[in-house]
Amino acid sequence: DFNRRLERSLAWDNLWLSDAQLASLRSHYGEEIAFYFAFMDLSNRALLPIALLGPLVFAVRFLARQYGSPVYAALLPFYAAAIVLWGSYFLMLWQRRRAELQVAWGVKHFEPRSFERPQFQCWHNKSTGEQRYYPEWRRLAKRALSLLVTLLQTVFLVFLTLLIYLHYVNAFEYYSGLKKTLIASALNGLMYG
Repeated sequence: DFNRRLERSLAWDNLWLSDAQLASLRSHYGEEIAFYFAFMDLSNRALLPIALLGPLVFAVRFLARQYGSPVYAALLPFYAAAIVLWGSYFLMLWQRRRAELQVAWGVKHFEPRSFERPQFQCWHNKSTGEQRYYPEWRRLAKRALSLLVTLLQTVFLVFLTLLIYLHYVNAFEYYSGLKKTLIASALNGLMYG
């Protein structure tokens, strides 16, 4: 019953969470979940200026390509700097908001708790009954295998990207008209899509 009421109150009543809604989440689910919702709420608020700036940058890029203007190339570094500054500002905002909530909820030194699962069973030595832990050599072997697979996948993706790029360049050199456009579009779809 509480979950349904909370879901209805969080759904479409307003865009942002109120302190009362966060307090309700905290009292029912605990601080960790309430901090998660507070973080998501703040990130949604902070993303609004970036969400409004994105279509503007896209429009400038589109118009610059249509008219052959170098404006987009000149504005791109400023856009990148704005994104970096936004990221730093967002982290500062979150630190401030987290500190406010910690003081308001009386959990100044809040750390997420971790519990041992009762279902966990470690290995037991059959002869003595003592607990044994996972051998270090097996852990290192699995990590080495994971690293090898990751490196092989990376090499394969770099090779595939270079192959697609070479086909893209060849399409622009040897084809013209509709065939050139179709091949370039298909390769763009493979690369980015």
